[in-house]
Amino acid sequence: MRRGTVVVASVGAPSGKPRPFVVLRSDRFSQHRLLTLLPFTSELQDAPTLRVTVEPTEANGLQRP
Repeated sequence: MRRGTVVVASVGAPSGKPRPFVVLRSDRFSQHRLLTLLPFTSELQDAPTLRVTVEPTEANGLQRP
């Protein structure tokens, strides 16, 4: 999987439902089986050092932050 790829995965708690993730791992480490994934959520929380808000644009295809 290439860096920047969006995948859908179910990782268990807390929601247990399939969620979107973006692959963060560098392509240089593609020979390894481990991935670093960043989950997406539409539930906004005030935690600026832990969460990054991605505003919807035509380029990213998001419909809400």
